[in-house]
Amino acid sequence: MKSRIFKLAVAGGVASASVLSPLASAALQLSDTAASSSGIAHQNFSSTHANSLAPVAGDRTIRDHPGWKLDMVEDFNGISSTRWNVRNNTYSSNESSYLLAANTSTEDGVLRIQGKKQSVGGRDYTSGYIDTNSKYALPNYFRLKVRARVPMEQGMWAAPVWFRPADFSAGEIDLLETYGKDNANPLITQTLHTDYTASHQQSAKATSYGIVGGNPTAWHRYVIEKTPGKIVMWVDGIETATWTSGNPGWFEQYYEAGKRWNLRVNLQIGGSWGGLPDSTTDWSGDKTTMQIGHIYTWVPDCDAQPGCSTW
Repeated sequence: MKSRIFKLAVAGGVASASVLSPLASAALQLSDTAASSSGIAHQNFSSTHANSLAPVAGDRTIRDHPGWKLDMVEDFNGISSTRWNVRNNTYSSNESSYLLAANTSTEDGVLRIQGKKQSVGGRDYTSGYIDTNSKYALPNYFRLKVRARVPMEQGMWAAPVWFRPADFSAGEIDLLETYGKDNANPLITQTLHTDYTASHQQSAKATSYGIVGGNPTAWHRYVIEKTPGKIVMWVDGIETATWTSGNPGWFEQYYEAGKRWNLRVNLQIGGSWGGLPDSTTDWSGDKTTMQIGHIYTWVPDCDAQPGCSTW
């Protein structure tokens, strides 16, 4: 969730801003039987039946997934202080809002993070941010599903779920980022990062929301599976991004290093990539509110897989 420095050229609804080739197909791959060097076959983490239900308000269906064991069920009937940190009276250097706990709330089982035009802490806008730092972390291989709707007003930069290493080392996985400046042609942007130094690199995939009806402010399901030598992401059952060992060349260094991963959820305002709000930004109602219906996580079911490792 850092300031973006790449540019995306969309062709046929899909763009790539990395060394990876453009996505060849948006079809869901139901299984992958390729084995990894760790001895865990990708087929043990099959996505068969992964996302067959249409995303509707209140949908909290939890399906079984072969090779996976349900780990966290977060339905946001409140914000658990044993799981989540709610950032308050602070800010991030790469955006323009001041973070307040008051901007983060739950209502009817939905997490709400609201962006406001409000001068606090020397900034012109306020927003919210929660994370699981030091409270909850996923192992190196995991599956996560988040049901979310994002605001698309100018200046909004939404990230329903993204991941950083629990030991605060290098690496970042962005399951989804959206930018209000793209409202006329909204994009599903999904990215892997290296370290944040002068040598920082990223591999980004951008796919038009047209493949899932065209409206990012509606409810959608975003899924990630991280398995040996592979990271795959889907939106409403359609595969939108894939990375594999050696492609990009730094994949193993950052994503096969046995790291555990914290969860982060935030709505940024402004920043060098998203741009500032302007006179067209509608702050009324929920127009600048990101909503999360649930977050479910799975870890490898090692009881059913001899030689399996959650690391």
